[in-house]
Amino acid sequence: MSVSECTTTGLATTTYCTTDPILNTIKIGRFTTRPIPVNEKISFTVNSIQNAGIYTSLGDVGIKIYSAFEAEVCTGEYTIPGNSFLQNNITFFDAEVLDPIANYDARYRFTIIPASRVAQYSYMELYLPENITVMDEGEMQS
Repeated sequence: MSVSECTTTGLATTTYCTTDPILNTIKIGRFTTRPIPVNEKISFTVNSIQNAGIYTSLGDVGIKIYSAFEAEVCTGEYTIPGNSFLQNNITFFDAEVLDPIANYDARYRFTIIPASRVAQYSYMELYLPENITVMDEGEMQS
């Protein structure tokens, strides 16, 4: 089982938090040291969550609250709206011309530092100015 710890803020100091990446769940235990009245707002923060890499509708987040005796007390769902996440920018971008001869098949070295984690099998696109021609490698001079 791949359960690991997480942390919360805004809840009781007796709180424990575990995550299960396989089930995509977070369990928060002992989050209150007193009874919570009906309609009292509970607000807290949990780490160990990674935002999606997409900007469309993400689906529903569900929550269930159980009693100390594991009886289901209440449930709820919240739909995370599309465009909830901001696209990060590249914090450093450099393009170096390695073959600086005009009208010559050239190589460029690009160096970037992304402002967010880049997932495995991601891809990138480069947009070049109109006066630089992108060619098929087979058509380039040797």
